[in-house]
Amino acid sequence: MSYYDRKYRTDEAGLRVFTTPEDHASEDRAARVIESAWRCKLHRFPHYTSVDWYAERAGMMVAVLELKTRSHESTKHDTVWLNIRKWLALGMARIGLGVPALFVVQFTDQLRYVDLGRIEADKHRIAGCRKFVKSYTDVEPVIEVEVASMKLLTKGVG
Repeated sequence: MSYYDRKYRTDEAGLRVFTTPEDHASEDRAARVIESAWRCKLHRFPHYTSVDWYAERAGMMVAVLELKTRSHESTKHDTVWLNIRKWLALGMARIGLGVPALFVVQFTDQLRYVDLGRIEADKHRIAGCRKFVKSYTDVEPVIEVEVASMKLLTKGVG
C-alpha cells in the first residue's frame, strides 16, 4: 500500500489517527536496534506529543528523539525532511531538559541519526503531500536534512 492509499482510523476519543500497526512495528524494530547500540531503553511519549521518544539509562532520561522510518534506501534522496514543528519541540526539550535531542531515520538499508544542533535549520521550505491524504498539515514547513550529514548507526535495519 502506498502512502497515498492510506486511511485514517479513529481512536478511543474520536480523534483521527494516521499511524498504522505496521508503522508502530517498524518504529519498534528501529527502537530495539537503537537500544542495543546505545545501551538504553526507549519509551514512546504519549500519542499526540510533538516529540516521539525518550531514551532512559539507569533511571534517568538521557535523550529525546524523533524517529522516522522510510520505505526507501538512504541513497534514493539527498535529503530527508524534519517538520519544523518537530524541530521546535526537540529544541525546547533539549534546552528545557538538558539532554541531547536527536533526529533518527530508519531507511531500508541503514539507520542514521543527527544531533539537533548539527541540523542546518535555515534549509527550510514548504513541502509535503502532493494531494490531500489525512489533514491539511500534510503540507507544512520542513527542514531538509542532508542524509550525508547524518551519522551511520547501523546497516541492514530495514
